[in-house]
Amino acid sequence: MSEPELKEKIEKILEEGIKDMTEKLIEAIKEEKNTNNPIWE
Repeated sequence: MSEPELKEKIEKILEEGIKDMTEKLIEAIKEEKNTNNPIWE
């Protein structure tokens, strides 16, 4: 596998990972807000 191909693969994996993490983070924040957590007041 050439370097450009490898770079492209890694970028794709990172992009998917970041998207997934962001969705999980948003869900976690929504749940936190529902639990009367004073942090969000």
